[in-house]
Amino acid sequence: MENEDLNKPKLPEEVESDSDKAPGIDFLLPARELPVSPEGTPCFYCSMTGHSPSGCPSRLLPVNIRGLSRVGKLSFPELNSIYEQIFPDYRTALLARLDSGITGHEVSQDKELLVLVSFLDINRLYQLRFLYLIAFSMQSEWQKLEKGGQRSIDRRNLYLGLDYLRVGKYQEAEPLLKKEAGDPSGKTFCANAALAFLALETGHFSEMYPYLKKAEILATLEKERIYIGFLLSRYHQINEDVWRSRNALAIAEKSIYYSDDIAYRKVQL
Repeated sequence: MENEDLNKPKLPEEVESDSDKAPGIDFLLPARELPVSPEGTPCFYCSMTGHSPSGCPSRLLPVNIRGLSRVGKLSFPELNSIYEQIFPDYRTALLARLDSGITGHEVSQDKELLVLVSFLDINRLYQLRFLYLIAFSMQSEWQKLEKGGQRSIDRRNLYLGLDYLRVGKYQEAEPLLKKEAGDPSGKTFCANAALAFLALETGHFSEMYPYLKKAEILATLEKERIYIGFLLSRYHQINEDVWRSRNALAIAEKSIYYSDDIAYRKVQL
């Protein structure tokens, strides 16, 4: 009201009680911070702080495996209970299952596996499996990348280089990726992105940047222009430069009218 005294203390019945408010995420999922320690350095691939990128479990996931679409069927108490069971260290048995190869059916049947895969899905855009999709999907549009469609393993050096990188055979991966990057008829964009990941996994984080900037110059397809924006945004975020991270995302946003991925990234930043 126009004459209301804003400094006047409210009567008890006028004060909104906590019970009237919608429960926040800390109430619904109090264990959500378990994968991340304030003292640790977040993994570029998944944001967990208990391992380096070279030890990230996302490297073991096939490109077509997803969990997020299924995990919503779990109640918050059940989800919270599973978080407490598998994080921050996640079970050795789960890693062994990922290493042996998993199917979508297995993910849907095993709730612990489902929760771990779903957590990794949150940051899937920064993982090796997504680069594989960028490299070999015949789709050039960002919105169609994860909707199926044909893939073509049309560059042997790139394919083998990515596979060696995935299993940690860096000495074998590097010459193949550099050969692809130097081939004018090759997929030079993806090769430079892969070389950035190679630098990351071998402990040379700062050496990622020149490869990412080279990939930015080489990006021609819509999916490439958006993807490199995400990778640069992630690089600057890990480097604790929020301004540059947001700017890289803004550049990617110019290539597409709307994307759920970009909208979510804005929330993260």
